[in-house]
Amino acid sequence: MLAATVRVTRDLDLAEECVQDAYAAALTEWARDGVPDRPAAWLTTAARHNALDVLRRAATLRAKPPLLVEPAPDGRWPTTRCGLCSCAATPRCRPRRRWR
Repeated sequence: MLAATVRVTRDLDLAEECVQDAYAAALTEWARDGVPDRPAAWLTTAARHNALDVLRRAATLRAKPPLLVEPAPDGRWPTTRCGLCSCAATPRCRPRRRWR
């Protein structure tokens, strides 16, 4: 199980954590639903899915911050991002009361 997860993650520490999480999930789910027909396959699949989730989350976190702080390639800030930032920071952009 660990070797199969290391093949996906290429990181022994991450693979160990994912396998441990799979065992913890097995304790709760198997107590509720019963032991599956192929428990080793269930554990391997759960560990692999945990690893893929962690890798996807890390890739997303690496990709998103530059979108929040860098201007567009032409050097201008996109109007939606700039508008949202200035509107949240400027008191005069607060909604006005419509009644008298």
